[in-house]
Parts: sequence; C-alpha cells; structure tokens
Amino acid sequence: MKRFNAKALLAIFAVGSMTLGALALPAAVTKFDKLYEVKEGSKLHKAKCMVCHETKMGGKKLNAYGKDIQAALRKAGTKKVTEEILKSVEQLDSAKAGKTNLHRIKADQLPGGDS
Repeated sequence: MKRFNAKALLAIFAVGSMTLGALALPAAVTKFDKLYEVKEGSKLHKAKCMVCHETKMGGKKLNAYGKDIQAALRKAGTKKVTEEILKSVEQLDSAKAGKTNLHRIKADQLPGGDS
C-alpha cells in the first residue's frame, strides 16, 4: 500500500477548500437574481460577481454596493446573504449617483456603480 505524501494531501485539501469557498458565491448571486427577477442576458445577469465585487472572479475587493452588503451582514451578525439583507440596502445610494440601489437594479444598472 502506498503512503500519501504530505504535500499531495495538502494540495488536495487546498483545492477542496477553494471549491467550498466558491460554492458560497453562487448562492448569493442566485438569491439576488431571484429576488430582483434578473433577466438572462441583462447587464446584471452578465455582471454576476461584479454586482458586489470589483472583479469577475469575486474575491475580497468589494465595490460600494458590496461594502454596503458587508455592513448589513455585520449588523445582522451573519455571513449569509439573505433576501432580508439585500432588501436592507435597497434604499441606500451605494453608487453615490443620486439613485437608490433598488432604482438602479430595476433599471438594469449595477447598484455599486458602473466602473
């Protein structure tokens, strides 16, 4: 019977951990898309992670809307994006453009700004 080498085991664990971390994001995107009835092919649908993040792959860099979601999560004492969390930031103007997040979402615009 072959012995597992520690480096190989660590690599398997690292890949598995990355996969589990990535699984949390689609749930938030799905929740957002369902709540706001995001249409396939729309700007919001194409943006996916960039509704809250500065890059297509998500990551730690949040845009203004993502930072407002993060603040709402902290206030609620949770890490799970729920319908209530999303609704709690609807009346904010994350983009600082004179329109609420909800107005921008209904107009198929990124609530954190288009940059």
